[in-house]
Amino acid sequence: MADLVLNGYDTSGLNAFGTPGVTTTIQIEPGFYTTSFAIFGDDDDTFVFYVGDQTASTVPGAADNETRLRVETDYGVQYIEIISFSGTANIVIEDSFICFTAGALVATPDGPRRIETLAPGDVVLTRDQGAQPIAWIGSTTLSAEMLAQFPDRRPIEIAAGAFGAHGATRVSAGHRVMVSGWKAAALFGTDEVLVAARDLVDDVQVRRGPAETVTYVHVMLEAHALIQVDGLWSESLHPGALSSTLGTAHRDEVLELFPGIETAAPQMLARPTVGAADVAMLF
Repeated sequence: MADLVLNGYDTSGLNAFGTPGVTTTIQIEPGFYTTSFAIFGDDDDTFVFYVGDQTASTVPGAADNETRLRVETDYGVQYIEIISFSGTANIVIEDSFICFTAGALVATPDGPRRIETLAPGDVVLTRDQGAQPIAWIGSTTLSAEMLAQFPDRRPIEIAAGAFGAHGATRVSAGHRVMVSGWKAAALFGTDEVLVAARDLVDDVQVRRGPAETVTYVHVMLEAHALIQVDGLWSESLHPGALSSTLGTAHRDEVLELFPGIETAAPQMLARPTVGAADVAMLF
C-alpha cells in the first residue's frame, strides 16, 4: 500500500474539501506526521470521513471536533486522527507499532535470553513486580523492500549508554523506553518517564536504522510493565491497547487466549508518558 486514502463530505451533501456533490480523495503518505487541509461548511454541519469501509463523524456545533479512524494496512496498524476547526482540519497520522527486535537480550531470573527464544510462560524480570511470566509473544517480519517504501517502519537504533548503563538496542519507532533524571522529576513529578523512541532521535546516539529486513517481537505480560532489554528498561505491550498496536491476526490470537481483555478495567501505564513536544526539556 503506497498511501492511505481519506475522503470527506458533510451530511448536507457538500464535499468537505469544497466541491458540491463530489467526494474528493486526499492521498496521505503513511508515517507519523501532521498535515492540514481546508474544509467547507457551516459550524452545524456534520462531516463524515472514511477510509475504505471505516467511517467516523465530527460533532456538529462544537468549536472544534476530533474523530479517529483505525486503519489496517499491510505494514501494521495506522491511526488517522482528524481535528476539525472552522474552515480547516488537521490530520495526524499516528504510528502505534510497539515492539522489540529479534536478537535483543531480555533479562530473566536465569540471565539474559535472546527474545526470539522466549515463549508464553517463560519468566522475565520487571522493574516493579519482579519476575513475571510472559502471557503472549508474537513476531512480525518486515522486508527491506517494505522498509524502503515506508521508512517510518524502520527500527530506531539506540547506542550503548545513551540513557544509562545499557547496551546498544533496536526498537520500533513507537516503542517507549524509560528516561530518568532530575529534570523529569522537576517537570513531571517523577524521575522516570516513558518516551517513544522516534521522539529521541538526535542522529548521534539515537538514529533511524537502515532499510534492512527486520523481525519485530511483541511481548505481553499480564499488566503493562518495564522489562530490561539489552540493559535498557522499556515497556511491554499494554494488554488494553491491542487494537492500537497489533494487526488483526495477532489481535485475534491474543483475544482467543484472553477473551475480554480489551473490555477489562483500564490498566495504568507503568510510567507517565512524555510527548514529542516536551522531550527537549528532558535533556
